[in-house]
Amino acid sequence: MAAADVAAVDAAAINVNASQTYEYTGYGNYTIGKNGVLYAVKDYSFEDYSDPENSISEHKNYICAWDLEGKFLWQKQMEDLQTEEAYYYVRSLIPSEDGSLVVLISGDSTYKMEMDAEGNMSEKKELPNGSELIQQGYE
Repeated sequence: MAAADVAAVDAAAINVNASQTYEYTGYGNYTIGKNGVLYAVKDYSFEDYSDPENSISEHKNYICAWDLEGKFLWQKQMEDLQTEEAYYYVRSLIPSEDGSLVVLISGDSTYKMEMDAEGNMSEKKELPNGSELIQQGYE
């Protein structure tokens, strides 16, 4: 094998290894409450397939809060939105007068969670069958 061929093979191996990991952080669903707090949903994903027998795939969702000067206040992880059985995502954040949030979640159905002003979450509650109208309003 010529030296140029060896260099091409090594470069290909490097590129394959580099493409076996993926990390992403993004923000969306921004809303501002009457309390002057900016809320957003943070999506975090990490995947590593460099070892096929021990691959890693993580996906986490958080609700974050900042004051209007940009100071980070808190973030709270939303548990169990992506599982092997189901995939849910935050459809909307609806701020209340007291600084709490109503969180609408979509998946196999529509769910509601409530978050107090400090970021403490309630249990996920399924909304009645008419909730398809809520989903359509946010598409």
